[in-house]
Amino acid sequence: MVKSTPTINWGQGRIDRPRATIPVFTPSELATTEEKNRLFAGLEKFANMGDAFEDYQEFLVQWPTFLPASIRRIDENNPEARPLNWSTPECHRFVLVYRGVLRRLWIKDQEALGTGLGSFILGIDNALGTALVPYIPGFDEAWSQLKACCWRIQIEPPNLFAHWGSGAFLFNPLTDFQKAAYILFRESWRAKVCPICSGLFIAQKAPQAYCSTTCYGVAKQRRGLDWWRQHGDDWRNDRKASKKKSQRKRGR
Repeated sequence: MVKSTPTINWGQGRIDRPRATIPVFTPSELATTEEKNRLFAGLEKFANMGDAFEDYQEFLVQWPTFLPASIRRIDENNPEARPLNWSTPECHRFVLVYRGVLRRLWIKDQEALGTGLGSFILGIDNALGTALVPYIPGFDEAWSQLKACCWRIQIEPPNLFAHWGSGAFLFNPLTDFQKAAYILFRESWRAKVCPICSGLFIAQKAPQAYCSTTCYGVAKQRRGLDWWRQHGDDWRNDRKASKKKSQRKRGR
């Protein structure tokens, strides 16, 4: 009798055979192409969000499920934990902390990479009382203000566990933000900064250098102008010399 290999389903992920190494889910296993594009669009919006509270409110209207962490509150007269209301100014300040860390990782800031701030973005390390706090500006203040609004508050970590049979680590994000951040973490080459508008964007292909066709057009125009400044006089002089030579030939 042949034993069937156990299958583990997790979102779009699937492990259907034992593996010799210790793999993690690939982006294609985590999300379909359509879902991946949606998640990346939300992550771009989050990374480029303005500082103003109005910018944050507009983001929440467009991306209500794109929260950086799963946080629940417990009121003094109601012991049942409930999802946090993310539309408050206190949550806005807390979100800006996540945005700041994401931007540092996006531009490959060496301190951010070296201190493991990717774990904070993914929710694996919530930074409460850990060695990460000194490397996350504004975290202590933002967290204190958030706690002051609730009787009790807790950050739920995403599920990270080892499946012994398959030799795989399974990471189960709790929010769209965590899922998008994990997919980008697996394909960090996609995180780029547009040299024209300075916007943070996620490249579709490795050679892509600009966030849009508009910025590409601006760059192309600038290259043309730079070429004319450097070589325009020589080109015009060569053109005049060529015309004079042609005229002399016709005059014979």
